[in-house]
Amino acid sequence: MWGGRRTTHHPLSNHMTRDEVEQKVIDGNVQIEWLQWANENGRAEKKEYSGSVDEAVQLLGSKIEHFKFHVFVKREQSKYFEKLKAEVTDEKVVCQVDFAENYGMKEQDEVQCAH
Repeated sequence: MWGGRRTTHHPLSNHMTRDEVEQKVIDGNVQIEWLQWANENGRAEKKEYSGSVDEAVQLLGSKIEHFKFHVFVKREQSKYFEKLKAEVTDEKVVCQVDFAENYGMKEQDEVQCAH
C-alpha cells in the first residue's frame, strides 16, 4: 500500500513504499523536470513538467494505487491470453486486436508484401 505499509496479497507489495521513497530524498526543494503522459483534446501526449522533488514525489504517490491496479489487470489479462493460446485447436482460434493505431486486420502468416 502506498501509505507506508506493505501488504502480502498485492502483486506489487514488495516494491518501495512511499515512506521509503521520501526517506531517500536529500533536498525536496531542488527543481527538476519530468515527462508525463497527459490527455490533450482526447489524445494522450507526452508533456514536460517542472517542479520541486517534493512535488514530483507527491504526484507519483497520488498515482501509485491506480498504477498497481493497472499492472495487476495487465498481468491477469496476459495470463489468460497465454492460457487461450495454449488451448487453440483446428476449431478454436484466438484473435488479438490492437486498437491503439489503425483498425486493420492482418493474418500472421501473410507474405511480407501483403503488409
